[in-house]
Parts: sequence; structure tokens; C-alpha cells
Amino acid sequence: MIFCDSSALIKKFVAESGSGRVIAVLAAAELIAVSRLAYPEIVAALGRKHREKGLTAQGHRQALDLLEHDWRELVVVELLEEFQPLIRRLAARHGLKGADLVHLASAIWIGKSVNRRVTFVGSDARLQRAAASEKLTVVNPED
Repeated sequence: MIFCDSSALIKKFVAESGSGRVIAVLAAAELIAVSRLAYPEIVAALGRKHREKGLTAQGHRQALDLLEHDWRELVVVELLEEFQPLIRRLAARHGLKGADLVHLASAIWIGKSVNRRVTFVGSDARLQRAAASEKLTVVNPED
């Protein structure tokens, strides 16, 4: 099972460093999971890229359409109240930002819920270290 945080998943919708690796990893995956939080984060990032002229109007629409299409195929992990103790523990251990805590807790939770080993795909170095220390296999798209 692959779990993608927003920093990795967006690479499927816009060409940037690491896009090829993300596309290859996702193409080979049986199951791909994401946090519900990934959707608004990706939509916001695509909007920012468009406003900052890094993405044309047509490219922006195409990326959003592809996100909508692909979203239906993902296992979406909802932010559940039962995550709270896990989030507190992860915050104390790793000092991550709130959104990163949600992604990491979601990856850990889905792995335990379906009793599968999770490969965490993300671009943030601090989050990668935290995921590795929590015994997740980590893929850095930038490598």
C-alpha cells in the first residue's frame, strides 16, 4: 500500500521535480491512500501555481480535472477523533506541523487498519524522517 502526502501527490498533476518517480510508484501500486486533507492542500497549491504564473489557465483546469478523476480511485483516510492520541504522540516525538501530523497519523492508521505495510511517499525531509522512525518505508520522489 502506498500512502501519498500532498507534496508527493501533486507531482502527478503538474510537472515538477520528482513527478516521474511519483507517477511510476503510483502506477505500480495496488492501493493508494491519502488523507482527506490532501484534496484542499492540492487544490490550494494548484491555485497558487496558477496565480503565480507557474501554471496556465488551461493547465490549471486540466490539473484540477485530473485530480477529480483520480480522487475517486484513492483510498481516502478521514480525520477521525481516534487519531487524537496518535497525533499527540507523533507531535511530541517529531515536532511536525499540524498538516504533516495528519498525513503521518493517517498513514500509520490505514496500515494498521488493513494490516498492510505502508510505503510513505512525500517530499518533506522532516516528515520523511518521522515516517521512517515510525517504521514506514519511505520514498522520496526527489531521489
